[in-house]
Amino acid sequence: MRVNVIIPVFNRLEHTRKVLDALRRQTLADALTIVVVNDGSTDGTAEYLQSQGDVVEIRGDGNLWWGGAIEEGLKHVLPSCKAEDYILFLNNDTWFDEDYVETLVQTSKANGEAAVGSVIHEEGKDPPLVSIGPRININRFAIWDLLSELSEAQQRSPESQYRVDALSGRGTLYPALLFRKYGGMRPRLLPHYMADYEIAMRFSRAGVPLIVSTKAIVYSPPVYGNDVSRHSWKKRLFGRRSPHNVFQRLIFYSLVGSPVQRLTAPFRMAYFFYARVLLGRMTTSLKKFAVSLVRARRLSELKRHGVSVGRDVVLYGAPLLQRHPDSDIHIGDRVVLCSDSRFTALALNHPVKIATIRAGSKISIGADSGISGATIVSAARISIGAEVLMGANVTIFDTDFHPIRPEGRRHSDVEADIKTAPVHIGDNVFIGTNALILRGTEIGRDSIIAAGAVVRGNFPEGAIIAGNPAKVVGSVYRTSQERPGSQPDGEHENSNI
Repeated sequence: MRVNVIIPVFNRLEHTRKVLDALRRQTLADALTIVVVNDGSTDGTAEYLQSQGDVVEIRGDGNLWWGGAIEEGLKHVLPSCKAEDYILFLNNDTWFDEDYVETLVQTSKANGEAAVGSVIHEEGKDPPLVSIGPRININRFAIWDLLSELSEAQQRSPESQYRVDALSGRGTLYPALLFRKYGGMRPRLLPHYMADYEIAMRFSRAGVPLIVSTKAIVYSPPVYGNDVSRHSWKKRLFGRRSPHNVFQRLIFYSLVGSPVQRLTAPFRMAYFFYARVLLGRMTTSLKKFAVSLVRARRLSELKRHGVSVGRDVVLYGAPLLQRHPDSDIHIGDRVVLCSDSRFTALALNHPVKIATIRAGSKISIGADSGISGATIVSAARISIGAEVLMGANVTIFDTDFHPIRPEGRRHSDVEADIKTAPVHIGDNVFIGTNALILRGTEIGRDSIIAAGAVVRGNFPEGAIIAGNPAKVVGSVYRTSQERPGSQPDGEHENSNI
């Protein structure tokens, strides 16, 4: 028995080296015939392959594509294949363990000389399983991965093998006799994408089981195959390297369908394409409409409680509001209040809370500021400038809440016993996560407050403020000329940025 391995390549020499090394480490290495179809590589692949005595190189001119390259490999190996031999399709951006080929062969024999595919594991992913094999609904022009039908627990502990509707070219073993009985690739019709699915489904219609062994694992980088995410819509729909190529998909569904399905394929494809586009747009529009309704309701709640709200204020989640009847709260234009951890990088301990607890107290938040899960409580006045950014769970208050004296510390109705002092935060200040700003603090514009700092006092413009108690540890201004309103004098200052 021999296993004839066919690997189409175009550039990516480092991948070719890796897959060949993996093949040479196989437990069945002595039974392998390795054929690399080099379709016009320009990165030194040809020179490298010439130096590999155990590799047969077939050269193309860059126009074979995947289907044509596999067909050239089949033409080379089939004449010498015996009844017990196998053919293995591989891509060069894969690698695998030492028993990989042996696992494929054993699975094929155990399932009556079945065609056997591999599962794909992705580097650095948990769980690593990212693909089992395709499910295909020919009538609805739909393809999805069997993996999507499994629960998370099943994905972590899958069964030993699965039946699928087709097999990909990223590691599939076929008994060699199948190609003699049912033919090879059809590169003129399917030069690239869908060619692997078509030949597998052709064998399946002849009664050949299509099995995927979860013990036959190919490892892949995070982005494998051809990434078309940045392509224009024209290249996505009509590019030969695109898996979404309209013409190739139409040909594929015509080839694998029944006579009636072939006749109706163009009409069904147009119907389902437009239905999915329209459904997708309708779903997106409905989601946006629902979100806008929720946000509008939350904004109206703020206004109903006497808060002055500017234009285009955005609320992620519902903030908590506590307003004294004789106090003022103003939220400027385009302010973002984030009270939901799903919309920010750091987890929030609680929603944004804004509270005025005494008559005459005021809170103002300047335009274009962004606040995530902060607590802002005023008994006097808290003024937050424009374009201020706050990390998660910042706390700002201008009151001690309780008297300092031991007597009556728990309960005191005498406001004079509780110290307050205004807080002012200048424009364009950045406040790190979990920072605490106490009463009587004034922070100059452009300053940075480090995460976890406990801040009280007056701080100049552009200060870098850190520690407990916080102090100035540097300046954001590299020269005196960068200070707002400064005159050019060529003086340079130290900076800790």
